[in-house]
Order: sequence, then C-alpha cells, then structure tokens
Amino acid sequence: MKHVTSRARFVALCVAALATFSLVRADYYVAPNASGTGSGTSAANAADYLNLTFWNSTVKPALASAAHTVWFANGTYHEGQLKLTAFGHPLNKCTLRAMTTGGATLSTSSSHTSILWLFGSQNIELHGLRFTGASTQSGVSLSYYPKPLKSGTRDITIKNCWFENLTNLSLAGIGFGANNNITIDNCVFSNITGPSPKQVHALYVSFTSKGVSVLNSSFTNIGGDYVRFRRDSDYAVVDNCSFRSTAEVWNSPFIALALYNDAQYADEFFGTNYQFSNNVYRYDVPNHSPISNSYCFAHYIYNSGANAAPGDGLDYMISPAEATILNTGTVAEKQAELSGDMDFSNTRFKVISPEYHGATWGTAYRGYGVQNQGHQSPVNISNWPGTSGSLVTSPILRNANFEARGERLRCWFTFSGNKPADHPGLNGSLKAIRLASTSNSEFGQWMSPPDPSQVTIRCHFAVGSFTGTGVKFQVQVYHNEITNSYLAFAVSHTGQLGYMNGTTFVAVPELGSIQFSVDANGDGDYADAGDTLRWYQLRITVDYTSATPSYSIARGVVNTTSSYSFSKSGLTGWVNGAPPTGSKAGLLNFANTGANVIVDNIW
Repeated sequence: MKHVTSRARFVALCVAALATFSLVRADYYVAPNASGTGSGTSAANAADYLNLTFWNSTVKPALASAAHTVWFANGTYHEGQLKLTAFGHPLNKCTLRAMTTGGATLSTSSSHTSILWLFGSQNIELHGLRFTGASTQSGVSLSYYPKPLKSGTRDITIKNCWFENLTNLSLAGIGFGANNNITIDNCVFSNITGPSPKQVHALYVSFTSKGVSVLNSSFTNIGGDYVRFRRDSDYAVVDNCSFRSTAEVWNSPFIALALYNDAQYADEFFGTNYQFSNNVYRYDVPNHSPISNSYCFAHYIYNSGANAAPGDGLDYMISPAEATILNTGTVAEKQAELSGDMDFSNTRFKVISPEYHGATWGTAYRGYGVQNQGHQSPVNISNWPGTSGSLVTSPILRNANFEARGERLRCWFTFSGNKPADHPGLNGSLKAIRLASTSNSEFGQWMSPPDPSQVTIRCHFAVGSFTGTGVKFQVQVYHNEITNSYLAFAVSHTGQLGYMNGTTFVAVPELGSIQFSVDANGDGDYADAGDTLRWYQLRITVDYTSATPSYSIARGVVNTTSSYSFSKSGLTGWVNGAPPTGSKAGLLNFANTGANVIVDNIW
C-alpha cells in the first residue's frame, strides 16, 4: 500500500475544497457592450450590462447557493438605465464591482430618470463605481415608486463610489424610499445639481426609510440640502464625513430634516433618532444675513406648509413666545418645548464632536408656511442636541401598537387592497387598525430583531364578519421576500386555527378554534353597545438555526392576556419553499380575505 503523507493528505483536501467551492461560486462579468459569447461567465465573454436576461436568468438563480460578484470592465457605460427588480438574495450578497476601483463610469442621457435603479432588491453592494451624466431624477435610485414591493430595497451597501457632475437632476445623487439598512461608506459626492438647484440633494432619504448610515464620505458643492431626511426616515447615522461649500451659490444646509405637509402629503412626520458625529462642516463663503435667507446651517430641521394633523398634540409650527424659548432659553426649556410639541429629545438626537467653519448656527429649527403661528424665521437650537453616547437601537417594529402621534399607520406599508381603517384599541389600548371585509388587503413592515434567525412575534387580533369560505386571516413571517417565501398562521371561516402549507390550509387541533366578533349594527367596528368583541393573544416563535427550521404557534383564551393555553411546536409548513438553515426573519405581513379583522399590540 502506498503511504500517503499528512502533507499530501492536506493538499488533497485543499484541492477538493477548492473544487467544491468552484461549483457553487463563480464571478460574472459585464461590459459596456457584450463580447465573445456574451454569457458573462468570463471577462472575454462579458455580458452587456443592460442584458436583463443575464441578470435575472443567470446571476439571480446563482445567488440561491452562494454570494457572487459581477465585475464591471473598465470603461464608460452610457447606453441606458439598468433597473434590477426584486433582485438579490437575503443571505447571499451580490456585489457589483468595478474591475479597477473608479475604472467603470456609469452615465446615461436625459431620456432616463436614473442610471441604476434597485427596485425591491436586497443584499447588494456597489463598489468602486463612478456615476455621472444627464439622468433627470437621480444617479442611483433606491426608490419604491410607484408602490413598495414586499421585498423592499434593503441591506444595500454603496462603498468607494463617486457621484460627480450630475447636473441635470430633479432629486438626488442617491434617491431613497421605504428602505432598510442602507450604508454609504467612503463615497465622494461633488457638483450635484439640476435645473432647480435647491431641490437637488446628494442623498434624499425619505418615505419611512430606516437604518441609513453615511460614513467616511465627502460632500462638496451640492445644490440643495446636502443630506436630507424626510417623512419618518429614522435611526440614521452620519459619521466622519466632510461637507464643503466653496461659493455662496452652493450654500445650503448640510444635513436637513425636512417636511412638506401640503394637501398631497398631509401625513408627514419627523423621525427623531439621529446621530451626527465627527463631521466637518465648511462654508468657504458664508452668508449670515438676513437669517431667514441664510442656508449656512450645519443641521437644519424644518416643516414647510401645513402643520401636523390635529388630534395627538403634535405641533411643528412655533409662536413668537416659543421662538423666544428656542432662541434664548435653557437647554432644559428647549428640551421641554421640542419634546412636548414635536417628540424630539436630545437623548435621541445627537450632534457629537462637530467641526464648524463659517456656519451660521450648528443646529436650527424652522416652522413656516400656510399654517404658521406667527413666527416663521429659523431659531437657534445649537446647544440643544445631545453631545455624547450613541444612537439608540431601532425596535423590532416601529409604531408596533399603532399609538404613534399623528397617524395610526406611521411606518407601516399597505401592499395591496385598501389602507386599514381606524378601530378602538384592544385590551385597553387607544388605537388599533381594522382590515375591512370589503377589501382583501395586506399591510406590513420589515423587522429589525436583535437575532433575525430566532424571532418571537406577539399580537392581539379579532376576526369579525366575513363573506365566503376558506382562509379569512393570515399572519405571515417572511424569510425570503424575493421568492415570496414565508410561514403563515391562518384562521379559516370555521374558526379553526392552523398554518398554510403552500396554498393548503392545515388545521392544528392543538390550537382549537376561535369565536368571531359580532358587529350588531353593521357599522364596521366592534365597540358599540350590542357589539361583541372577541380578541385573542397570538404568539409565533420561529427558529431558523436548526438543520430543519421550524416554528411554534400559541394563542390565549378569549379576551385575556393571562396565558397561552393552546400551542403547537415543531411546525414545518411553509409557503413557496422551506427556509435554509440560517435564514432571517424579514417582513411581517398581515392579510385578510373577505373578513373584518382587527390587529393591535404587536410586540
């Protein structure tokens, strides 16, 4: 017998491992135009970068088994807009990378709104790319328009990229909308403007985006707010960045929190959790007078147009007396005013170790427009923000109990059907939401659990009048929104409880049946004299860490939170595919079918 040394054995194992790795992972290649076979499997056979068959039929399926890099050959890409829809994989990252950092320049003509649009896509990194040219809306779009997909656009990193000489824009170098967990790192933004310069921003973060981090980046000569956060965008960090305006024409707020509460967007609210740390703010040619026309604010919070909707005490406008407090009061007095009226707290809004050059004020606030309260000029709150600590951690869900001031569905998205209606709260809370029997609707939110591979979700629910047979209500926990894959707790028209296995309802005897609520006068709610409200406490626990991921369902007795009297564990029924080990809980979604359903107190 031939003796095999330990060294030879080690080499053989390495070769075998590399061979196995090569079977599951391969890099891909694109160029301004196809070369060779155009398959994208090698640099010599690079695919045309706009070939969506390559992206959707070659790269996207490959991501199911491993992370991949798509290399962009050095050169100029100017043939059109690349739009990737519902692209990516929640576990395996796809990196779009320049062959040489800075060597691939992407641009487009004015016939396209953006150069690259990641629509409902996730777990993607852009690396070493340059963006320039005449696109009319944004350089890179992360927007949800016209309606957010369940896949969202989330877990995106843009690193070592350039956004330069984008001079025909109407929105931003990067436009955001309904995004989660976006990181901008070590990027350069310069000369970003358009026909209406003050409306164009380097970063426009809007529509309830959460977890945006802007790190180690530079911003020079931007037409409008250099970085703008709008409409419940929250839990954001801007750290170790430099901001510079070299001429008065470029003087705009460097970091802004902006609202435009007009007839079209009467439901805009400020996010309240921000950390702006270790940044340098430089106005080379400052203009300080008059204050109302000065844009040299390092941090600028403003509401333009209408006030917040009445009813919950939010008030974004200020009176002359309030202006005096905010301009000259103590930090405690400013805190009381901003917290009571606007939900701002300097324990959650932090400006740490700034360096100012030529700034009028470090931080300013302004409320102005048709519903002003007698004072429309900016006020100086530079000494109000917190100066130490770090950003608070985002909760698993925002506005999980529908009690947020201003609007019951703040931070939630309606994916289909009608927007849920108001309903009095369950178990003593003030507010709940009702999915109406007249519309098959879905609404949800992307979660941020501490450990997304082991998650517990609880809520209160009630099912009332309905039409037809079959499943009337589902609570869905997604592990892959791209493939529409999830677990689903379900309630049938007979009151049986169970889960969905594909399209089939599977009753779980251990969970028993529920009683339906009764709307005696038929007005749609279950809070009037003569109505009978029957709500239940639900708990779903999912564990993706085991070799065979599973979940448990438990529920309590009617109208009580005392215990989970009915439960079943070890469930493995899924919709559109079982999750691989290590999967992560993403979207939490609620859906009704021809039934009045009330949901409240999600935690």
